[in-house]
Amino acid sequence: MGSLRIVMKIGLVWALFTLFTGCALTQKWTNSTIRSQNQKIEHLTAQLEAKNKEIRHLTAQVGSKHKMIHRMTARRRKAREEYLALKKEVKALKFDSVRLTDANSKLQKHNLELTLKIDMLKILDHRVEEKRQNYSSE
Repeated sequence: MGSLRIVMKIGLVWALFTLFTGCALTQKWTNSTIRSQNQKIEHLTAQLEAKNKEIRHLTAQVGSKHKMIHRMTARRRKAREEYLALKKEVKALKFDSVRLTDANSKLQKHNLELTLKIDMLKILDHRVEEKRQNYSSE
């Protein structure tokens, strides 16, 4: 029984030694796995922060482009309104031009008639003056 007891003690010591060694290796393996996982997490966090920064930048660009599009739309609307107002003015000016052309032709006709009457009156005045001179000289 003495030798059995010695073998059992040696076996127990060996079992404890193996258990502690296995735990230490497992702990080492677990620590290295945790370290590699932490490194992956840090790397992915850095990538995520970079993507967030890029998203913020793109969001700012979209916001500024949206504002620019809004300003351009407002300018386009204003230009369209000005174009329509100018189109109305051109139409009114064309109407006025036609009206003034008609009035001008009527005035030219009247002017011609007045010029003829003035010429006739000058001739009559000249004849009357001649007759007066004839009567006064007699």
